[in-house]
Amino acid sequence: MSGAPATTLRSYEREGLLPADRTAVGYRDYGPPAVDRLALIGTAKHPGLPLAEIRQLLQVWEGGPPSAARQVPVAAPRRQ
Repeated sequence: MSGAPATTLRSYEREGLLPADRTAVGYRDYGPPAVDRLALIGTAKHPGLPLAEIRQLLQVWEGGPPSAARQVPVAAPRRQ
């Protein structure tokens, strides 16, 4: 659905960016929320955010509407 290579999905899973459920026989199962996460990861990677900062961004994203105080640690280093 996302068009991302399996190697990319596994890498993001190892990095803690993309959790996957497992089927009864051990196959990874990515649901529709994974496609949204992949889109956010791709958008964040485009300007060059490192994976550690993308992980922080995902935590903010999952926490609901971010407050300004929660955005500052991720956004502040990019302002120039």
